[in-house]
This record gives sequence, structure tokens and C-alpha cells, in this order.
Amino acid sequence: MTPRKIINSIAGTALVMASVACGRTATDGYELDVRITERKDLPATAALYRLMPEYDKTILVDSVPARGGVYHFTGTVGEAEEAFVRFSGDTAVHYLVLTDNRLEMTVGKEGSRVYGSESNRLYSQLLDSYDAMLAEQDRLQKEYSRLRMDSVLTRHEADSLQVLYKTVSVRWREQTLRTLSQAAADYPVAVRLSLRRMQQYLTAEQADSLLRVLQKK
Repeated sequence: MTPRKIINSIAGTALVMASVACGRTATDGYELDVRITERKDLPATAALYRLMPEYDKTILVDSVPARGGVYHFTGTVGEAEEAFVRFSGDTAVHYLVLTDNRLEMTVGKEGSRVYGSESNRLYSQLLDSYDAMLAEQDRLQKEYSRLRMDSVLTRHEADSLQVLYKTVSVRWREQTLRTLSQAAADYPVAVRLSLRRMQQYLTAEQADSLLRVLQKK
């Protein structure tokens, strides 16, 4: 994927925010179906936790066994909240924005994605954009190594590849900051979760800027 395609992919996230909401509303509260792909030996149970960063603690909401390959959670949350799922025997956590919608989480080798509400669509697409940025940097690094191993790497090509490598991450950070800033008013919980997960990849100035936007909400 070229740098331009990556930026277009990230920008598409902002377009989603401007579209008509397509979250699937549950009849009463939320329904969350969690599926693990690329794995046959499913964990015995999955646990759903609410994340309460302001109190630096988590609250266990429910723990359920797999039925037909699906971990099914139901309940009522009211206002959107940060949450995560953890499987028995595993320390990895899989984040989501818990809302009163019909939500679907898929967990694979490359992490988890959640759909069914605009908050989770925003969060999942930002994760996708980050993965795309890393993939493009990896492609550029391999191209640099290939040319160098073949002894055909010119100074001009080396400089160009290094500039492209840096540009990909710079543009990703800039677009991510714009997307999250624009979404903060309507989806503050999704933006807080995204910032929590991606803050280490932003500059200190960008993270502080986004925090100031959130504090105004």
C-alpha cells in the first residue's frame, strides 16, 4: 500500500463520522458476540470488564462460556463506556466501547476489531490505519534492504526511501490527530480509548492537544 493510499484509508475514517449513523440498536441494552478466528481450541470462558480510568480500576461485568463458538454477553450500559474482553488462561485484553447496540468482536492473530456502533467503527478503523502504516514502513524497509543487498542502492534512492519512511508515520500522526479531534464532540469515549491505545505513537504535543480537546467536552 502506497503512502497516498494509506492516507486515503485513514481519511475514510473521518468520512464515516460524517455519514448517517448505522449502529445497530439492541432492543434493550447491548448484545456483544465475541468470536475467535484462526483457533480451534477455544478458551473455556471470556470475561467482560468495564474500564474506569478515572478511578484506576476495572469492574467485572460478566463471564460466559463459548456456545457454538461464540461468547455472548447481554446487559445495559446506558452511557458509552470503555471496556475490554479477556479470555481465561490469557493475559491479552481486547478493547471496545461498550454501548447499547448489537456489537460483534472478532479476535485474530493481528488483534481484535469491533463493529455495530459508530464509536467502535471509529476505533477499529484507526487500528486498521495504524496497521496499514506499519505495513508500508515494513515494505519500504525491505525495499531498502533488497537494493542494498544487490549493491544497486544509490544515494538518491537511499535518501528517497528514508524520506518516504518518515513521511508515512508523520502523515499518519497528523491525520489521526485530525480525525480524533473532529470526533471528540460526538464520540468522546471512543476518542479517549483511541488516545489511550495510541498515545505512545503520537508526539507529546499532539497528545496534549487532543487531551485539551477532550477536556472541553
